[in-house]
Amino acid sequence: MRADAAPASTLQDVSEGASDDYIREKLDVAVDCLATSASSIQLRLANAMISALSRLNPDDFNEADERALFENIEAAMTSVDPDRSVSRYEASAEAMSDESAVEVARWITDLRARVIAPS
Repeated sequence: MRADAAPASTLQDVSEGASDDYIREKLDVAVDCLATSASSIQLRLANAMISALSRLNPDDFNEADERALFENIEAAMTSVDPDRSVSRYEASAEAMSDESAVEVARWITDLRARVIAPS
């Protein structure tokens, strides 16, 4: 081994997605954002994205149904281009009706339930 090469045990395969523990942690944080605030459902959704879900990618999910659900969440939360000093997540959430925002929140809780369900 070259002197400047890192030992194989410290190298991470870049093709790997996030670890299961990391995914669970981010989904737990997202659900916590939804459940523990008196803010509007739209603001809670934006916070869930900013605080947690924006750190995940569809490829992090092993199951096709989980990937598809995450893609639906991402699409809903990035559907509006911001025209002022807010994030795309905030602009998209602000544009949602309460009913649409509740539906996206349900997708998030459903995704968490699927991911943590025993195999």
